[in-house]
Amino acid sequence: VPNFTRNRSENNLSGNFIIAYDASEDTNVYASWSRGFKAGGFNLSANASITGVYEFEPEIATNIELGLKTKLFDNSTRLNVAVFKQDLKDFQENIFTGSGFGLANAGKVSLKGAEVEFATRPNQYLTLGGGLTYMFESKYDSFTANSCYPAQTVDAGIYANAASVPSGHCGRIINVTTGLPITVQNSSGKDRNTPELTANLNGQLAVPVGNNLGFLNA
Repeated sequence: VPNFTRNRSENNLSGNFIIAYDASEDTNVYASWSRGFKAGGFNLSANASITGVYEFEPEIATNIELGLKTKLFDNSTRLNVAVFKQDLKDFQENIFTGSGFGLANAGKVSLKGAEVEFATRPNQYLTLGGGLTYMFESKYDSFTANSCYPAQTVDAGIYANAASVPSGHCGRIINVTTGLPITVQNSSGKDRNTPELTANLNGQLAVPVGNNLGFLNA
């Protein structure tokens, strides 16, 4: 970008606060609150001239989690269960411009879900583990300048600004940098197409080889 002379500075506070209680020798319950951020910056690629977004703000994440950690079956199995709610303010989203991607801030993203993790050792050689995450909600609370998806119908006329485009619609607005019309989608209140259910499973088999050769892992 020629003659680009902007500068920026940021100050943000991050941290977490946890309250935990041992309900029994094998069970712990907890509640946590945390806040973190991802720094803002500049877009200096050719795609920035298409989106008109040359500068993006820091992303602020606030998370609340309630959970339980327990040991079962003579400590051979560990089970963790948690529910969480996360709010992302000024979420940094990559917007497809037709020839590449440009980074911009979505107003706010809300996430709500639950997760389960386990690890168990049924015998001295075998260890199994896995996890499951279910998303109750993953949506844009506000995001007026998302990219339109391929073959999406574009509304007739030109809107005054991105916020004027009806939610879920693709409309034309004037790029304030180039003075040319561009298409944007108002995704406010819409789902982010995050997988509702994700799961993983892993295992390790360690078999002793001889008296002094150690273990054969698989």
